[in-house]
Amino acid sequence: MQTPWHYTTLIDALDHWQSFAAGLLALVAAVIVLGVPEFFARRKKRLETDAIRASLTVEMRAFLLVLTDIHRVVRASLTQGQIMSSAALFFATELPKPTVYPAVADRLARLGPLGGDVTAFFADLDRIGAALRVVADRSRGVSLVGDTTLVAERFQRARQSSLALLSKLPPDDGDADLREKIEAIGQRTE
Repeated sequence: MQTPWHYTTLIDALDHWQSFAAGLLALVAAVIVLGVPEFFARRKKRLETDAIRASLTVEMRAFLLVLTDIHRVVRASLTQGQIMSSAALFFATELPKPTVYPAVADRLARLGPLGGDVTAFFADLDRIGAALRVVADRSRGVSLVGDTTLVAERFQRARQSSLALLSKLPPDDGDADLREKIEAIGQRTE
């Protein structure tokens, strides 16, 4: 009778279980091959989302400052009874074109609910710009009461959404000052 096989060393065990060891090694290699690229792809997406959030935050804060300055100019000219020429009014109230927002508009969904708020913010800016162009085009001696009411309403809507949006953005040292400027829009028009 033949004696049963017994392994006494690790090499003997690998020799007897070599197909199992090869299968286990293949499984580990497959996990590495599939898992590592997925990890880096998710990391890249997360970093890109963080970069989008940071870039949009900088652009939106800059637009909020411009918006408060435009409101101050328009309000001062209306309350002091000054009539600005249409060209002066147009150049004083012209909003710059956003650069980051159009470049990342297709990826705003990554920001979750903040993406919708960002879209609403830039839509409000477009509406304010359109209302200001109407006022600038009609400022050649035509009564501006209805037009300025439209502009004031647009500023109020932008003010309300901006205050809510500002609290959702990553914090910045200048937020308190910016919040004061935005709130001042409501104090002057209400």
